[in-house]
Amino acid sequence: QDTAKPNSDEEQLTETEGWLLRSAFIDLITGLNESLIHGCKIIRFAAAQRNTKEKPFASKAALENYVNKIDDELMGASIPALLLELGAGVKHPLVLINEVQSINKVRNCLIHRNGVVGVRDMNDPEAKVLRLSYLSHRIHALVEDKDHVVDRAFKARSPIIHGITTKAINATSEHPIGSNIRLSTDLFNDVAYTCIVFLQGLRLAVYDLLDVVPDQVVPEIVLVKGGAK
Repeated sequence: QDTAKPNSDEEQLTETEGWLLRSAFIDLITGLNESLIHGCKIIRFAAAQRNTKEKPFASKAALENYVNKIDDELMGASIPALLLELGAGVKHPLVLINEVQSINKVRNCLIHRNGVVGVRDMNDPEAKVLRLSYLSHRIHALVEDKDHVVDRAFKARSPIIHGITTKAINATSEHPIGSNIRLSTDLFNDVAYTCIVFLQGLRLAVYDLLDVVPDQVVPEIVLVKGGAK
């Protein structure tokens, strides 16, 4: 806090929320990066096994050297490079590649330029903007045959709902050169959802490459008798 320019409670709240969302956004991409590295490792191991009729590694030391080399290469690789390797290694095109690329662009801007968009951040040179692409995930409710987005205003009305569903649509957020990237909880949630959908597709693509059927990954719904909280 700048003591020479004391902020009001509202300003401090806004700054704190912005700092938390910025940190969460960076952590989110850090986790995504680790998942990409592990995906590339699996693909390289599978390729090593396929490309030899004998044991891929003559000794434990040879295996350890191979693993260490992979770790060094992948730890130093950028997210675009990892995405390129994954795309070339799986059987079918990965979904949401462009969205993940744009999310990483925003992350780089937040880290290296404190969220102020520069020339290096642009991914649409003609429009001169950093365009964040993602899936907007919202809950929709049906009230008297009319579709409504479930937001705070809708909840405040407490209407009688005749049906409920979730919808994911393609969305974008544009940030011109010189502008400051402003994050909101809704935008962060949408970006997190986009990353989850991408990683679900990556998981299936890796299993498909290994000719293995993955276990179902779905929320477990358990019905309990009265008394549970």
